[in-house]
Amino acid sequence: INILLSNDYMRNSILQSPKLGSDGKPLINVRKWIDGNIETNPKYGGAYFVGIRIPKSELHEAATDRLATFWDAKIWLSALSRYDLPKVGGCHGKPFVYIRDEPHQTPSAVHVHDDACREARKWGMKNVWLGHKLEDFDFMRKTLKDAGAQFTLFATSKETVRSLKEEMLPFTEEELLKIPEQWVCVSKFAESDQSFLCGTFETKFIKDRKHIRGICGQRFGKPLQEVESEI
Repeated sequence: INILLSNDYMRNSILQSPKLGSDGKPLINVRKWIDGNIETNPKYGGAYFVGIRIPKSELHEAATDRLATFWDAKIWLSALSRYDLPKVGGCHGKPFVYIRDEPHQTPSAVHVHDDACREARKWGMKNVWLGHKLEDFDFMRKTLKDAGAQFTLFATSKETVRSLKEEMLPFTEEELLKIPEQWVCVSKFAESDQSFLCGTFETKFIKDRKHIRGICGQRFGKPLQEVESEI
């Protein structure tokens, strides 16, 4: 709590009262999003996609670190609250995926990620962490290997290849250093499996979704002056 409330920006972000919907419930409901709802979102089997954008160029390092840590903790705690759901396939509730870009850049969240790596499977949480090299995850490298994490390797440095050579068998170091563009090597995930190469999808175009940020800001957020006067 001391870390999260250590500057004015974070206090204004976290301590404001939630914006409510027409039903009187908070519009931002992480537990609802990770559980899904087939009735309100039947098109995708009840699943939601939620994107959280934290612009480092505007917030700078300290506020980015705190705000990312706040969301990491909020999502992990929401996953832990699923003990009220029956177990399906060994985990509580329907699985959900949390894709996190470069967690090493937010050091305040180190312990959250380490805990999630150890216990996430039980709560139906699939963590996908993105980074440039394995050294980015030095803070939990042992936990990753002990937990049986699956590694996806693009063309990378010799050091990263050497540190993952056991996970990437039967490929040799020389073969891994020659992974072509648009291809990745995926490590084995169970004792009966072995690593394999696969191609990535070619994206012909990317839709411009910038306007959605404004729509979401108006729907879920409040004007800064209103938040400051409230707090």
